[in-house]
This record gives sequence, structure tokens and C-alpha cells, in this order.
Amino acid sequence: MSEFQYYQFQTIDRRLTKDDREYLQTKSSRVQLETHGARFVYAYGDFRGDPLETLDRCFDMMLYIANFGARTLAFRFPKDAIDPEIFDPYKIEYAVKVKPTKKSILLELSFYGLDFVTGWIDDREDMLSPLIPLYQDIINGDLSLLYLTWRRIETSEEMERPDGGMQFSAPPTLKKPSPELQAYADFIDLDLESL
Repeated sequence: MSEFQYYQFQTIDRRLTKDDREYLQTKSSRVQLETHGARFVYAYGDFRGDPLETLDRCFDMMLYIANFGARTLAFRFPKDAIDPEIFDPYKIEYAVKVKPTKKSILLELSFYGLDFVTGWIDDREDMLSPLIPLYQDIINGDLSLLYLTWRRIETSEEMERPDGGMQFSAPPTLKKPSPELQAYADFIDLDLESL
């Protein structure tokens, strides 16, 4: 089986500029450009450059999936829109990372080595759009997706569990999960019925 990697980037409330589009075309001749986003698909090779730098420069969200058991969802928030300290209780060195840049706060949620049931990945399918409302949820202080991230790692046999005995109570939002929380749970292969 060949290696498959899929990157999808999205802006929230603006179109890509001409400069953005020219920059993105330097990353791959096969980039699929859209009005508010871009997709990169690789059967061989990999993304040229740093995906998080591309996120910080041009976009607000990024999704990455690979058929060798890796998935990432990342967000870029303007520095004046969010206090990065709200993420501190959930930080896990290899899975939940917060990175300040000159103009932004990046939040990266990464999973690796998990036995994801990937199956066939249709690179024409829009995998990121169902997750976009999570961006505003975080801005509004709803960190339910970080709870789900922690639960997925805690219940994984493949990923190293975080030190420190982190314990969180399920947020009330999970009594009746929103479509975006269900989409995120599906993305990380977490059964919400088990919570």
C-alpha cells in the first residue's frame, strides 16, 4: 500500500488574496486552490515547507490525515482574540501544543500511531468544513474538543498517556453533542456513547 497524505487548509471569514495564492502554488504544482482554502494530496512525497507556517500565513484552520496513523487539526487565532493560558490545563507535549507567533496563537491537536480505521480517503471530500464551527466555539471559551482530545489519548493503547494524572469532567455540551463535536469525535475515532 502506498503512503497517502492529505492536507486541507481553510480561512474563516476572508478570501485568499492573490499573494496567498501565489505563495501556495510554490508549495506544490498540484495544489487544489479554492476561494477560501487549499488542499494538498500526496501519494508519494510530502508538503514542501512547514504546514503550521502556511496556516499562520494564510489560513485559520488546517486538517491533516495520513494512512499510516496520523491525524492533526490545527487552529490559528489572532493574538487579541484569545488568551492562550486557557489551553494550559490540556497541554500534552506530543499531542496538544500551543505556539505563539508574531501575530497569532496556534493550537495543534495531533494524534499518531493510532489504529485509525482510515479506509479509502476521497481527496475530493471536504473533511474540514464540518469542523469549522469549533473555531468560534474555542473563541467563545468552549473547550469541549480539548476534553475529547484528552479522552482519546487516555483511552488509546498506542499513544503515550500524559504524566501528571490529568483528570477532567465531561463538559455539559456532551450531553447533546453539536454536529461539529460529533464530527471531531468521528475524526479522532472516539465513540461519544462511551463517555
